[in-house]
Amino acid sequence: MFNYEYRQTTNAGRVCLEISLKPFGIDKTPEGFERVARELFEQWKPLLKRATGCSVLFWTSDGSEILDYTGKLDDSFEWCRYIGIGNWNRNIDPESDPDKTSLHHFPINYIENPPEMTYGDLKEIIATMKRVGHELTGFDIEVGETFDPGPEFAYSTFKYERHPEISKGNIMGAKQWVHCASRLHADSRAYAAYPDGIPEGTHIGEFLGRQFMEMKKQLGFDYIWLSNGFGFSLESWNWVGELFDGKSFNFDGADEVRKNIAEFWQYFSAEVGDTRVETRGSNLSAGMDIAAHGCPIDEIYKQNIVAPPNSPWAPLNYRFGLELAGFMTHIAELPEKGFNLRYYIHDPWWLNSPWFDRYDRSPHDIYLPLAIARLDEKLEVTQPFGLNFLSADDSFGRLPDRCPNEVTPHILTAYNDYPDEAGLITWVYPFDEYCKIGLGDGHPERIFMDDWFIESAVDMGLPVNTVISDRNFIAADKSGLRDTILILPVPEAGGRLEAAVFDALDAGVKVILFGSLEFASDKIRSAVGAAMTDGIDGRLKFGTTLALDNTEQGRYSDELTHPALLSNGGIHEVSNGSTDILATVMSDDGDERMYMSHNRERGLVWIRASFPHDANSRGSLPNKLPPSKSFPPAVLCRAAMQCFGYPLTFDCWNVDDNLPIVQFARCRGAIYYNLFAKDASVKMRYTTPDGAPAFDNSEFIVEDSVGDYTLSRWIHTDCRVYIKQSARSKIMVKKDCPHTHINTDERYTISGLVDAELTIFPSRGGTAWVSNQGWKLFNGPTYESEYDSERGCYIVRGVTGNVSVMWQEAEHIGDYKKFEFLRKVED
Repeated sequence: MFNYEYRQTTNAGRVCLEISLKPFGIDKTPEGFERVARELFEQWKPLLKRATGCSVLFWTSDGSEILDYTGKLDDSFEWCRYIGIGNWNRNIDPESDPDKTSLHHFPINYIENPPEMTYGDLKEIIATMKRVGHELTGFDIEVGETFDPGPEFAYSTFKYERHPEISKGNIMGAKQWVHCASRLHADSRAYAAYPDGIPEGTHIGEFLGRQFMEMKKQLGFDYIWLSNGFGFSLESWNWVGELFDGKSFNFDGADEVRKNIAEFWQYFSAEVGDTRVETRGSNLSAGMDIAAHGCPIDEIYKQNIVAPPNSPWAPLNYRFGLELAGFMTHIAELPEKGFNLRYYIHDPWWLNSPWFDRYDRSPHDIYLPLAIARLDEKLEVTQPFGLNFLSADDSFGRLPDRCPNEVTPHILTAYNDYPDEAGLITWVYPFDEYCKIGLGDGHPERIFMDDWFIESAVDMGLPVNTVISDRNFIAADKSGLRDTILILPVPEAGGRLEAAVFDALDAGVKVILFGSLEFASDKIRSAVGAAMTDGIDGRLKFGTTLALDNTEQGRYSDELTHPALLSNGGIHEVSNGSTDILATVMSDDGDERMYMSHNRERGLVWIRASFPHDANSRGSLPNKLPPSKSFPPAVLCRAAMQCFGYPLTFDCWNVDDNLPIVQFARCRGAIYYNLFAKDASVKMRYTTPDGAPAFDNSEFIVEDSVGDYTLSRWIHTDCRVYIKQSARSKIMVKKDCPHTHINTDERYTISGLVDAELTIFPSRGGTAWVSNQGWKLFNGPTYESEYDSERGCYIVRGVTGNVSVMWQEAEHIGDYKKFEFLRKVED
């Protein structure tokens, strides 16, 4: 029967509580350490009940405590005792901040006179966490240590005074970022792993790995976390890098870049052996890292690592499309240890607690990443290895109960509803092809645009929640993808990915291709209806026959910006007349090119695509172009859904308003709608081949089977009922109790229907029926239904007024016969 407990499959994996030493510095006694440990694990107990393990990741310092370690437990070390920048600019103009209140200029102590910390203290803290954690959770607590390449977290004489040669990157200032390819100059000091000093030319990978293993052995650490892109690229925060400097691509040094980064992993892995290595990765995507930075991610993923989680940058810069798209690229292919998710609740360094301020207690950045489904070669969803919380303590070393109390219910709900199959749109991510083209063949310019295009599409409301790598897609049974729309860049001619795309089309799978056809086969060009001619680029006149978003002020620009350098060349494609032209561009000289086409017979849409942002940006990320000034090409991905019966548009006050982030995930036969409205004045208009979705606990207007929905800041709800009706009416959907009918798991009350057709999706193998009998539901259905066994849905026609929709899961059918009182009645 109905049950409101979490599903048996609800599993948060390994829960990692990241924490600094600040809570332990408030009362630096064994009793104080004990109190902190008990408070921490007690706070998170409700979540840990649904976990498979627990770890604690210490933000001890900035990693310099590893580099400085001599093996002497009485030695003290610089630790995370500041709020603000750990290594400040000594040459800053005093007049620019006379009161020294800017945390980016000067750090302040988090408490008055913070105590010294010794390695012996750290050892005792680790032992206390393991002992108390095991007592309270039953888990063997793993403890991780962190290494960060930058200047933020603690003062470091090793990085910036004794060995500045390792800090080659220019993030947060000149020569402030440790590069994993660095080699150390000779140093006569004694270190734990180098008692006779550091030999000239010692690789940072060897030194870091060997020093950490000494700390692991003596202090009790179990694993290490490499922070902020360390081990992936020189400048992991920037959209430009060693292969692309913002003006041109230069592949001449790519082999050296790839070799140097791979060399770090060879040295480092040789030292740490089978010790687990968890990684932060960059704030970008795999393709961006390859194309701009020469990141050998294929080699990195062969190491004993956990793949990078979703970036915590989104609450800082509101680039949630980049967070989600980047995360999907990092998990399309996986290293042996799987992947993590990460949620940003507090910050031990900078004065903010995102759950309370940046997110303002909106849980959208819980539900969106946890709506992402990663498919393997069997088209089965891969469960995450674990979930990290950055961090359990706030900037002052406090552990507010309110945070886990408020966050945990959303986390558990998201895991309870974790996708169990592909969603509406699946991104086929060409991991192997990108490594081949961008790294092996030396053409990063051919792949540079692609991930930025999808990032922009997600940011503008494309509901893609599923990712599968090209390797897994090639191996998969394509018939299992008929219920999802595939989106992927145009494959280059003659490869296995191209063959797999045609296998999918032959199996009846719907496909959206994007990108240049210059390196595509004649077969691909023929399928999209294109011939090739001279290219055009720059500012181009744009036109489309597709329905776009509605605005009260302004409209989408009728000019599109196509920077050839960043968009895999100019636009060369013209129509051969065999497919529908959905969009065109035209130069000032009157040269017209096809920008988008639809092959109705094959179920194939093609979009030329362009780099969607300001190509002249000089910040860490490219600036968005206002849609009123330049047509946003990535919005065509969402517009392409019209070709497959899923038109999704937004009604905005102003054309430059921020559009919602949408994730349509599938779980237990329902579609789960996960949405973040960056501007809650925006409305959504949407329908499907089955009609307008009747979201649980919603009110909306329906007309001509299209739903018109008012949005809240965040939404996480399911939908099992769809409505087709011509008349305009207000629909109200409310989940209700099973009422007088015991053979029911869930009941929806739906009002406002006018001669409607309802399509109802119970869970797999479940039953459903419709009645207008109010409290007399025990009389059973009052509407006849048609069961579609292939799709697992019930169709009910001619429904008017108020009705109850009842459904029951397959495993509960017949449960009512088990009740003793019923058996007595039957007797």
